[in-house]
Amino acid sequence: MKKTYIIAFIFLLFAGIPSLVPAKAEENNNTYKWVEKASLPEALFGTSTTVVDGKIYMIGGGKDDKVYNHTYVYDPKSDAWSQKSNMPTARKGAASAVVDGKIYIIGGHGGKGVGPSNKVEVYNPKNDTWETAPNLPQRQYAASAAVVGNNIYVIGGHAFETPSYLNNKNYCYDTNTKTWSEKKPAPINLEYLTTSVVDGKIYALGGFGSKTSVGNKTIYEYNPSSDTWDKKKDLLKSYMGSSSTTIDGKIFIIGGSYSSSNVYDTVQVYDPAKDTVEEFNKIQYARTFSAAVSIDKNIYVIGGTKVGGAWESNSGALNYVEMLSLESKTDTPPKSEKPTDQSQTDNKRAKLIVTMITGLEKEYDLPMKEVNEFINWYDQKDTGSGSSKHAINIYDKKGPYTSRKDYVIFKNILMFQVNEYNAD
Repeated sequence: MKKTYIIAFIFLLFAGIPSLVPAKAEENNNTYKWVEKASLPEALFGTSTTVVDGKIYMIGGGKDDKVYNHTYVYDPKSDAWSQKSNMPTARKGAASAVVDGKIYIIGGHGGKGVGPSNKVEVYNPKNDTWETAPNLPQRQYAASAAVVGNNIYVIGGHAFETPSYLNNKNYCYDTNTKTWSEKKPAPINLEYLTTSVVDGKIYALGGFGSKTSVGNKTIYEYNPSSDTWDKKKDLLKSYMGSSSTTIDGKIFIIGGSYSSSNVYDTVQVYDPAKDTVEEFNKIQYARTFSAAVSIDKNIYVIGGTKVGGAWESNSGALNYVEMLSLESKTDTPPKSEKPTDQSQTDNKRAKLIVTMITGLEKEYDLPMKEVNEFINWYDQKDTGSGSSKHAINIYDKKGPYTSRKDYVIFKNILMFQVNEYNAD
């Protein structure tokens, strides 16, 4: 947002249109708040979700006993979804990765009668086209992929070829040579895990394995440069089907399930630099097999299911999207000029002129304190947090009313102007 201070303060709206749906959940920490965004066009779980050029691409996924090949893209600036070219092969639970602006969809489950896949298909957002790449060495789903340099590492998963179906394989795809190789396997078998990258190292989190009865609690660190694994801190809670994303070197592990009847809204934060795990604000909707991505300092949690355990047929798919901005502080006090004494505070007023996108202008004569409250609300909403509307008091004497307010909708504001003056 650009602010010019001369005699008046002028604010121009360059932000996209935010959601009109307010947050519903109570927060553990009043600093940050999850808010709802435009819902997915259809409820889906087990999608392959990535970010390219500031937009979120959600591909494939399942609902009930069906498997889909749809490609949806979300633009945070307009808070809107659109549909692109379908993926050639319908599947859910595929691993996904982005290298040089191209999205790789790896393996996955083709649904009843089809089973696990080893297909690799590559989507180019620039020209909305699909191409194939060399197959994964084995058929599997519920693995997780991470990128270091030009290499894609696919770890764990539910493999068709292994006797127990669980596996700890660590496959590496070199996007330059277009070849697969096998690296040092993970310390335990894992499926329905999530991975994130910090400082060139891959962190495997959560999941279900043969050596654990309910889920993997230990965080494992993989160093591609030395091809070695290291055991790190335990998670506070062990879930399968969690999703994760990284901001400022910290990994946010979101949701997950313990069984078909235990699906969670928990958010854990792992700091690799300190090897510590802490709880964070819960998401609004408990979910598992969802997607989590980040754009700048904004975390998005998309889709998933409210029913854990069931994979081939799951009736709990969700289309909810929620976002939390780590740039916005909802408990930040209103911005205001610091007066030299209380009398100056009482005397400071301003003409607030709000111009709507229709060209309509609304003028309000307000105490500076209320103008600052409006500015603070606008700044918070501009970063994606807070209510979609703001109440402005009307102080004229017209009518028999004891109170009058205008409710201004954020998405309808083109600009506003603040002209300060001292009242006599």
